Amino acid sequence: MEINIDEEKLKGIVRERMKAKLEVAGELVERWAKYYCPVDQGYLQGSIAHFMVSDDTVRISAGGTGVGAGGKKVGYAAMQEFGGVVTKSTKMLTIPLSKEAKYAKSARDFKGLFVVTTKSGQKFLDQNVGKKKLKFHYLLTDQVHIPASPYLRPAYLDHKDEIVKTLEI
Repeated sequence: MEINIDEEKLKGIVRERMKAKLEVAGELVERWAKYYCPVDQGYLQGSIAHFMVSDDTVRISAGGTGVGAGGKKVGYAAMQEFGGVVTKSTKMLTIPLSKEAKYAKSARDFKGLFVVTTKSGQKFLDQNVGKKKLKFHYLLTDQVHIPASPYLRPAYLDHKDEIVKTLEI
């Protein structure tokens, strides 16, 4: 008995199966990355995506203009993953404290803000909201340390066995 194997056809079948399995593995890592992702307004989470770079490579990325990111580039993706220090590019960094400030585009959106300096030298942008009442909208500072909040690395590292199992033929 003789068995003839079309080697090229067999290679093509294996290549297609491997590509399909890589796609599934990419979806799996993307799903876990979105689960681990710190969520405020959801732009970072929405920017996480996987895509096939070639028949044998899948890439997971964050920070691009994904559908869930509302078409916005998410420039802080790496800062969330690895942490770091944000330094001022203007006179001072404005760190939102109030709900209104958190959703405003800029401190310039508020009318009547003024600087209050505490005895310790800490500065705030405040607003009069009534007789002898202040609303603290922003903390003013020169720099902010952002601690790492990994979401991509644990998506892979915590689920490596599951991913490898997905790739088995």
